[in-house]
Amino acid sequence: MKTIAKILIDYDVPDSIAGRRKLRELAEAVLPVLPEGARLRDFKMTEDGTGRLIEKINLPESE
Repeated sequence: MKTIAKILIDYDVPDSIAGRRKLRELAEAVLPVLPEGARLRDFKMTEDGTGRLIEKINLPESE
């Protein structure tokens, strides 16, 4: 059975180039700690409350 684990991280960064850089750093930090057989399918920054997509990170396959 395939399952999906969702993690929401409340991260106080502005909608700016610096904020997007911090999001990329966070995404890159998550990859090495994924359990064996897991892969990062989706990593994006959205505005709290509205759900507006600010940035979506496309990382290399994490398998």
